[in-house]
Amino acid sequence: ALTSLWQRGVHRVLLECGPTLAGAALEADLVDEIHWHTAGILLGGANGAVAGQWPLAQAQRWRLVTARDVGGDVVSVWRRGEGA
Repeated sequence: ALTSLWQRGVHRVLLECGPTLAGAALEADLVDEIHWHTAGILLGGANGAVAGQWPLAQAQRWRLVTARDVGGDVVSVWRRGEGA
């Protein structure tokens, strides 16, 4: 589906998903930017935000672009690439 969208000129896609799809997109090297929403609440029994395991030597590096308060939550934007 992503290849078809790319061929039609759609080069930006919002992927709002759970840990399995997030991990798969990261492993497939399809993610350039992350908008991470963090709430000031702790929930028990939750799974991780991203599925998959990467050894520290292979961990992806991201750089913080911006962070802002949105109604008491924090939205941070992270990009990979130069300087990450």
